[in-house]
Amino acid sequence: MKRFWQGFLLGIVTSVAVPLLVIAAGFINFAATSGPSSAEAAFAEFAIERSMAWRVPNTINPYAADTKAITSGFHHYADTCLACHGAPGVPPKEFAKGLNPPAPDLTKTLNERSDNELFWIVKNGIRMTGMPALDLTHTDDDIWKIVSFVRELPNLSEEQQSQLRETLGSGHEHSGTDRNSEPQGHHVDSIDHAH
Repeated sequence: MKRFWQGFLLGIVTSVAVPLLVIAAGFINFAATSGPSSAEAAFAEFAIERSMAWRVPNTINPYAADTKAITSGFHHYADTCLACHGAPGVPPKEFAKGLNPPAPDLTKTLNERSDNELFWIVKNGIRMTGMPALDLTHTDDDIWKIVSFVRELPNLSEEQQSQLRETLGSGHEHSGTDRNSEPQGHHVDSIDHAH
């Protein structure tokens, strides 16, 4: 029995010490230009899913299919989400190419998430992904309206796509050939709206 406990304790120490040594030695490249290993990606996805399973509220979207709410959500999305996620016919800003992990194309992942999960993600953000917590700047009602709009993303009209492209503006975008050039763009005001 004594050997069992010695082996058990040695296993625990080893399982903690080896990863710490790997990290301390600098073997893991944390540069955003280096993609995660398949093991790292799988672990992160599992950890996020388990975290959400414990925390996502069991509520109903009070603004589902509400036209006024969707319009309000459109404006919030344009201000806070569009630059990273883009929209149908509207690519994200150039800097979003450097996000690691990349911001998902929401039209391709909508069926994977319930409204409750989308609400939780938008409200709380996801650590170490670049997804901010909008809870600090938006009310729960605002966040539900964003969720309601996101559900409508696949159905954007040409006019809405045009408005979103205008929101992103025509500020400075690198061609990818001259990294030392000075920004020559201009500030573009977001579309006028009331929150």
